[in-house]
Amino acid sequence: MRETARVIVEREGALFRILDLGWRHTAKALYKKEVGHIFYGRWYSLVWGGSPKAKHEVEETLVHNTGVVRRMES
Repeated sequence: MRETARVIVEREGALFRILDLGWRHTAKALYKKEVGHIFYGRWYSLVWGGSPKAKHEVEETLVHNTGVVRRMES
């Protein structure tokens, strides 16, 4: 989360809220090549705003982070 927050601030974005939702189980087992099967993990919610360039940089940061299993966008 720190690296993602750094990317947002460096691209002149605004970080509004980071919520730590705690440890939660997934509805089904997920498989990630680098770590194997995952049944639970630490969940976070990140609310931020910024330019389209910042959005692309944040996506790249999350895609290449082995600790991120999935991400949702709206």
